[in-house]
Amino acid sequence: MENKQDDYNNWIERKPISHQEKLCGSKSMGNELHFIEKYGNTTVLEVGCGTGHRTFPEHIKRKRNFAGVEKFERLIQASTYKQYIVQGDICSIGFPEVLDNERLLTLLGEQYDITFFFGGVINGFVNESSRNIGWENIKLISERSRYILVDTLTHFDWYNISEVGRTDNLWPDDIVPPQYFYSKTEIYALVDRSRLEIIEERSEDLGRAITRTHFLLKRKN
Repeated sequence: MENKQDDYNNWIERKPISHQEKLCGSKSMGNELHFIEKYGNTTVLEVGCGTGHRTFPEHIKRKRNFAGVEKFERLIQASTYKQYIVQGDICSIGFPEVLDNERLLTLLGEQYDITFFFGGVINGFVNESSRNIGWENIKLISERSRYILVDTLTHFDWYNISEVGRTDNLWPDDIVPPQYFYSKTEIYALVDRSRLEIIEERSEDLGRAITRTHFLLKRKN
């Protein structure tokens, strides 16, 4: 599994920026626009924002305060909006320091309306260690963010029956990196373990018989 994590990271580093942006999703916002409109009243944090070219213009259009956190420096440097992005790795035990970064605090303050974790982020937690650290940091962010949005692909025939998820390549020929996709049982268990609850669940058809489901989470009282 550690090699699979390296494979994921290396894919991001060696592929053109346009490939990484496609990994985040299509140019249209889909479900995410629904959640921005409904829950992102003033402040939006994006973890794993990439270049921000796909989503940041939507925040600007709606006059939201926004900021992003991105692991890969090459994506930040390729961004038109790099002044809104702080480097940080959600799978790092040092991630809590990122939340206190001066620029992030200036852009958003200490509390946010909603934090987006795009599928390429949580599905990039390929090995178990990454998943454990990543979800601990999601739990930490939930102390600052009123809502958390995560997503995974849910069209797999094992999604509703398997206890755990699987690492897989969606397409051959290195079009996408290996990613970890959650089963329904596992993602519900991770949400509960993180002292979160699912407020809204919304699926969308991405074509090619692929379904993506977003889970809007909120910290339990």
